[in-house]
Amino acid sequence: MLDGHPAPSTLELRDKAVFAPDGASVTLAQVALRSLYESNQRQIAVIESAISKKSPPPFSAHFVEVEVDTETGQIKVLKYVAAIDCGTAINPQLAEGQVEGAVVNGLSYALTEEYLFDDKGRMRNAGFADYKIFGTADLPEMKTILVPTYEETGPYGAKSVSEICINGACPAISNAVFDACGIRLRHAPFTPDKVLAALEEARRATP
Repeated sequence: MLDGHPAPSTLELRDKAVFAPDGASVTLAQVALRSLYESNQRQIAVIESAISKKSPPPFSAHFVEVEVDTETGQIKVLKYVAAIDCGTAINPQLAEGQVEGAVVNGLSYALTEEYLFDDKGRMRNAGFADYKIFGTADLPEMKTILVPTYEETGPYGAKSVSEICINGACPAISNAVFDACGIRLRHAPFTPDKVLAALEEARRATP
């Protein structure tokens, strides 16, 4: 006994309540209300984590359909498919959201995001009015495919997801543009001026 109360090791948790050896009980709701609002405002939590010394990589494949305006140099991504092996997705809907968020980042890097500086080293596009990032209004038709596998070192067979999908947009769009009009873009972002310059270079190289 501690100060007239039973020792914690003698208490039993069941049926959403705490039971003492003498049969006295209190519900977990009552415990939470008292700890938060009646006595010292302490939060009660049970926290667990899984840490692996191994970090097996995920794998991803990306496919895009693009439209290239050869008069303006504008690239428009019409459809985007990302297939990702992230082991066993513990929360598939959340994993899909992670993938799609990463793809949005990748589209921005591939098509619009670029630091511009003046001759004194000051950034010329330091605000979102001039520095364009993709939002939901810019998104193409998207499909995410979670490829089910099992990773023995991960929690419940899972491994990392999301970050790898930032990497797919640049090479996928570059390959799609090459397939569409025969020019190879290697330096992101693939802005209209770069597209027009590559088209002009291709025309000059054609006998």
